[in-house]
Amino acid sequence: MITLDSGSLERVDLKEDIINSARYIINIDHHEDNTRFGKVNLVQDQRAAVGEIIYNFAAELLKDKIPLSIAEPLATAIITDTGALRYENTTSRVLRILADLMDSGVDIYKINKKIFGSLSYKALILKGLSLATLKRSENGKIAWLYVSRQMMHQAGTDYTEGLVSLARDIEDVEIGILFTEEEENEIKVSLRSNFYAEVNKLAAKFDGGGHPRAAGATVEKSLQQTIDSVVEAAQEYV
Repeated sequence: MITLDSGSLERVDLKEDIINSARYIINIDHHEDNTRFGKVNLVQDQRAAVGEIIYNFAAELLKDKIPLSIAEPLATAIITDTGALRYENTTSRVLRILADLMDSGVDIYKINKKIFGSLSYKALILKGLSLATLKRSENGKIAWLYVSRQMMHQAGTDYTEGLVSLARDIEDVEIGILFTEEEENEIKVSLRSNFYAEVNKLAAKFDGGGHPRAAGATVEKSLQQTIDSVVEAAQEYV
């Protein structure tokens, strides 16, 4: 079994009996808090995306131009994990890799449009409902919003991609947080930061993990209890 972009075995979305049936696990990842759960662990936390790691194999094995069927998903992995090249993990190497993949026929605009510039009507309704819950800490450094199960039912969708960035992108905010009520007393917490707050350490306080600027956790409390405890814990990071 080869796992990609999973910081721990618990994040591998397979049934336990399937995971246990694997005689050999190769763990390929770029999270700095990876638990090294594989027999072979290729963990390069200095890479922007797992797509950047796989690119090294493709470039070495294929020698010539990487075919579009491989180049397009590699570019998609890099674009998503760099926030369309807006995050601080966008290095000159990342740009050179994308240039090479574009030479293989990748349409960067098409990928960005599909991921970041295409939203269903129902998802837009949910975004509006969520924005109505937006709050900010007294010092203006933390902003948060939430999505409840009732709001998802009202909008007719559970699509919350990108909502946490709306909180983070407020002027002077360092940490943005999205609370999503997956089930009663099961709250998904998404954390993003701008410059200095290491939100993976904040997520670890709630048995989560991720990157210094993007992390998450699942908290088994009510929605309001989770908001109160996470926001309180976030104060020490700003």
